[in-house]
Amino acid sequence: MFLRLGTKVTVVKRSKILLKDIDQDVSDVLQESLSKEGMKFTIGVTPMEVSKVDDNIQLDYLEDEVLKNISAEKILISTGRHANTNFLGLEKVGVEILKNGKIKTNQYGQTNISSIYAAGDVADSPDFVYTAAYEGKTVCINALSDEEASLDFSLVPWVVFTDPQVTGVGLTEREATLQKIDYSVSSLDLSNVPKSIVSRDTRGSIKLIRNNETGLLIGGSIVGREAGELVMEIVLAIKYSIPVKDLADLFHPYLTLGSLT
Repeated sequence: MFLRLGTKVTVVKRSKILLKDIDQDVSDVLQESLSKEGMKFTIGVTPMEVSKVDDNIQLDYLEDEVLKNISAEKILISTGRHANTNFLGLEKVGVEILKNGKIKTNQYGQTNISSIYAAGDVADSPDFVYTAAYEGKTVCINALSDEEASLDFSLVPWVVFTDPQVTGVGLTEREATLQKIDYSVSSLDLSNVPKSIVSRDTRGSIKLIRNNETGLLIGGSIVGREAGELVMEIVLAIKYSIPVKDLADLFHPYLTLGSLT
């Protein structure tokens, strides 16, 4: 946003990948797109000190054990989130708190005190609006009725609302490798998708990961202008074990982005 308002922007990051929890080739698509707009990236460095130099702010950082610096008018420090549990008095009743400040819960949303439940950002679960709503509903059922509804976070789609957006679900290549799954990857640049061409916005790509033994999708990611609108087809294919061939044989309305996913 600041870049498009005319501000020169440099992103400084400790990890060697812009979006460290996804495959690097997917993250690189976003970084390349933003670089073409003029955004600069200083990645894989260690920030050391922030100081005031004349009218600017200077950030000192280590890159390959060499001390370097960058100066700017303003600096935005983004250090992540921490569960706001410090002032709830949970220690007085013995509720177990994890090192990250979140409340430890089981598959029913219960804490270690069986009559106390937790849901949302304070619970040890994915930090999304839709998962919090799902947790809240499930916890209410378990706390106020005789039912025992289990929480299932095995297949949670996510979206990074950059432009282009980045979205995904299921396993990454790194995770599939760690699980010793025999997999194959299919990738398609949006420059090959007719809808993207006629929309004059071919930024992005589609990546699908298939289990070679079963022929089923185990993961996927999309970078594109409205990528988040496409991810649910991948979610449904993984959830209900729809073979890749069956997906390909389905009619997809032309001219839509989904016609090539």
